[in-house]
Amino acid sequence: DHQRLSVHQAFAVAHALRFNRKLRTLSLRGCHLSLQALEGLLLSLAFNSVLSSLDLSLNPFGPPDLIRHENGKLAVTTSSVIAALAELFRFSNSLEKVSLSGVGLDDVAGG
Repeated sequence: DHQRLSVHQAFAVAHALRFNRKLRTLSLRGCHLSLQALEGLLLSLAFNSVLSSLDLSLNPFGPPDLIRHENGKLAVTTSSVIAALAELFRFSNSLEKVSLSGVGLDDVAGG
């Protein structure tokens, strides 16, 4: 908990999760994940059949569509992260719980 995870490190975790067959609970609480890293993690979990609990709490992802352009390119937005979460729950057979408290998505659910 509360360790800063770089985008490179997050992608390494995402790659490992794709092939994971033992880890059932993962806490990335307060790891300062970027939206890009989070989206990569979520997409990799679509291939994971054993993880049942994921804690993403206290990662300040921010309000929807806060980041639109980065170096002239379209950046990952919270809307795309929400879409990745929806896809994850649609395809995951094992994931039962995702903790998202304190990530700044409260306004998204409220409208």
